[in-house]
Amino acid sequence: MDTKQFILQSAFVLFLNKSYDAVTLNEICAVTGLSKGAFYHHYRSKEELFREVIDKFVFSNLFFEKAEFAGQPTLKGTVDSFLEHLEMKISKLTKLTGFEFADPDHLQLILEASRSYPGFSEQMMEREKKNSAFWEQIIRQAAQDGEINEDINPAVLNEMMLAIGSSLFKHILHREPFLDAIARLRQQFTLLYRLIKT
Repeated sequence: MDTKQFILQSAFVLFLNKSYDAVTLNEICAVTGLSKGAFYHHYRSKEELFREVIDKFVFSNLFFEKAEFAGQPTLKGTVDSFLEHLEMKISKLTKLTGFEFADPDHLQLILEASRSYPGFSEQMMEREKKNSAFWEQIIRQAAQDGEINEDINPAVLNEMMLAIGSSLFKHILHREPFLDAIARLRQQFTLLYRLIKT
């Protein structure tokens, strides 16, 4: 692992444990074993480091590149592939940090990003738009192919699927094991799919 990656991972764990505001540059240097000069060789400030942590560990886990799970021939296959990728990503994240993803500290980090990361909210909205457009296209294709009822409104079904996905936050607040939360998501999506399939 290169030094920059090591700094990112170490800072991510610190921000989860203590919050962005509470973490000092001295703590980052102490955990990484770097001098301040060595730190500034890689990052201009704690703020820049925080933005990169959010880009790598928040955006990349909340939103997936379509290529990661696209290419499935059906809506059901795409949803199944999405859940498998989500489980895999979060398992890696949990192993990296020692934190269960279904932990309120992750929500706190997102809230801090909305306050301390310039443009965070705008990026979230832009990514959500792209995400919705992708899923609506998958739904539209499923209706055209006869997989689901042809009178399904793609935008409405997408909102329903997002509402199911948002139930993850309830599991986080209740500190339920992440694998249990994924299993519940699968059950909810399966029930919804039974109601709309032809």
